[in-house]
Amino acid sequence: MAIKAKYLVGILMLIVLFSAFQPSQGGVANFAHLGGALFGFIYLKLLPKRGLSFAATEKYFGLRNSYYRWKRRKAAKKIRSLYA
Repeated sequence: MAIKAKYLVGILMLIVLFSAFQPSQGGVANFAHLGGALFGFIYLKLLPKRGLSFAATEKYFGLRNSYYRWKRRKAAKKIRSLYA
């Protein structure tokens, strides 16, 4: 029988949540696992769809390309003023 990963994670997080409030269990470790799961969920929701490296390179190359476009427009304007 197959189960989707999101349902399995949900079931495991419920088990950890219930066991965190048991007096005989170590509550700190359980809350640490819950915090890690919450961080992972938020991280995946905020992550760009194409991946983290794509977002970083897209920002860099976009900035670089806009600089070179500005430089080419400046040079073209200078050349037009020479022939006008």
